[in-house]
Amino acid sequence: MAATVYTLQDTLITAQAETARAYMELRAAQQLTEIAKAQAQLQEKTASLVEKQLQKGQASEYQLARIKALAINTRAQIPQSRARAKAAVYALGFLTGQPPEQLLPLLEEQQSLPELNDPVHIGMRADMLRRRPDVKIAERNLAARTAEVGAAMADLFPSVSLTGRAGFESLQQQTLFDAASRTWLINPAINIPIFNRGEIRANIKIAEADQDIARIEYEQAVSAAMREAQESLTTYAESLDALSWQYQALEQTQKMQDLANIRYQKGEDDLLDLSDAQERLLESRQAVVNTKLMALNNLIALYKALGGGWLPHDTETKDEQASSSVSVSEVEASKQKDSPSDQP
Repeated sequence: MAATVYTLQDTLITAQAETARAYMELRAAQQLTEIAKAQAQLQEKTASLVEKQLQKGQASEYQLARIKALAINTRAQIPQSRARAKAAVYALGFLTGQPPEQLLPLLEEQQSLPELNDPVHIGMRADMLRRRPDVKIAERNLAARTAEVGAAMADLFPSVSLTGRAGFESLQQQTLFDAASRTWLINPAINIPIFNRGEIRANIKIAEADQDIARIEYEQAVSAAMREAQESLTTYAESLDALSWQYQALEQTQKMQDLANIRYQKGEDDLLDLSDAQERLLESRQAVVNTKLMALNNLIALYKALGGGWLPHDTETKDEQASSSVSVSEVEASKQKDSPSDQP
């Protein structure tokens, strides 16, 4: 039953993560669409200016063809981004069980990707990882196998049973409930496992082997969870660093484009410098969106690696907390104690 519950929990966490990824993909595609539109309009405005200059003999056919080609290439990116956005809506419909036709009107308004301003506070890593469904399943399995070892060892000890009855016994009705008519019967029984002792020892060996397997599986689950969480945290931190650099690059590229436009209008630079600056600006804006999308996806991966987030919550019941108290150290400690299987 517990394994089924934790498997369901794992499925829900995966569904939540995939839904978040699809939503981020939608907003990134919408933002890239708006960036391409704005950049195409800027390039078309520049092409119109060059066309007027060409009529006055102040520009060449090559310059006009170059800036028009840049504007057309930028326009060609818009349908691709729109297709990405629609695909993300279809994915959201599949993940949420809603028809995409109903989601399109709700999500068609363009919105930017969420900002990554809030820091991620991760407490004790062991506590975070124990919330993972796969670790919980392995932990419960280890607790069950440990209990089976104890039950198998208990069969080696003699069992004592005590049965009896008490009442009144008399041949005459008037003396039936007198003190002298009271009667007791006690039948003690002692069961000593002599003839099936070998079978019991074999059962103990089997239970201990199952416990060892469960302990190894638990250690492997914890190690895998630790590695995945560490990798996710490192990757997320590195993506934030990359995003910071991309923002700085965008700031400088915007400044370069503004200066190139001023210098071109003054006749200090030719159209080649201006068109190159505009192309660099488009690439820098797209890089910021794609890097932020990568950082958000890494954040979602971290959420999944930590079993559904990094904020403390009290989702475990008292029974879950009690049964999850079995640890590898306790199992190892129990194996150091003298057991009946070691006694003659």
